[in-house]
This record gives sequence, structure tokens and C-alpha cells, in this order.
Amino acid sequence: MKPPCYSDDLINPPTAGTNCAHGSEWTKTAQKIMGGDISWANVDIDTDDNFHRVYTMQPWGHVHLPKTTDCGDAEDDVKCTLKTISVTENFYERLDQFDTGKYAIAASEMKAKLLSRQSIQTAAGNKTADFHENDELGNRCGDINQASLDLALGTVS
Repeated sequence: MKPPCYSDDLINPPTAGTNCAHGSEWTKTAQKIMGGDISWANVDIDTDDNFHRVYTMQPWGHVHLPKTTDCGDAEDDVKCTLKTISVTENFYERLDQFDTGKYAIAASEMKAKLLSRQSIQTAAGNKTADFHENDELGNRCGDINQASLDLALGTVS
């Protein structure tokens, strides 16, 4: 297992050829769930997740915030890809630095900074996307957590 990169730059080095991991594959799925249904637009989401400590704030460190491109000016017949950047921090058990088997060595928690549903909907072309309707109503985090449980339960025997 490679430790997370946690570099100062927003975009971590690629995992290949380095001694650290670039980002989480699961957070890419979580961003699609958070973004909601964009089937009305001719749009895909391509997320580049990067490992960083999510609590870092000025003046103590770099602020790593999610970002996206915009498909607002894309032609109707040309598929647009929203290029998004998300941030994930893994939490590991601190009591067992050696793999003794007493504590799990995988991350027990993943904290993620994702773009809001309103941000994704707006970037996809819905310039009237409402924050209250898209993000305050419903339970986005619950939906993402349920999807992670469904994946885990569908994977194990």
C-alpha cells in the first residue's frame, strides 16, 4: 500500500513511479452521485481526486478546494466533459504503525471535499440551478454512504 501523497500542489503527482497514492477512486464515484442527474445535458463528469489533508486552511497551509470546468458554451451536438478536481483525506488507525493484525491497516474513514450539486448542475448548463432545491433538500451524504455500503456488501461474500 502506498501512503497518500498530501503534496502542497492541488494536483498530486501520478501514482505510477512514485512512492505515494494520487487519490481515491471511490471519491470519483461520490462526485457523480453528489452532482446528480445531468442526463438532460450532453455532459460527462471526469473527476481527478487528490489526497490532501482536508482541514488545511490559511495561514497555516495550502487550501485545497474542489474545482470544475464549465460546459455552458458547448455546442448541443458535442459531448462536453466537466473536468472536476476533488480532495480526499484518509484516516488511518494511529495505534498500530506495525501490521500486527490487532488494528486495521486500511483507512477507516475518508473525508472528501466535493463540488455541490448546484455547482455541477450550473457547470453542465443549468444557469438557474437553485442551491436550496439541489443541496439543502435531500440527503446527499446519506446517498453516497449508502452507495459505498451497497458496493461493499455486493463485493464481499
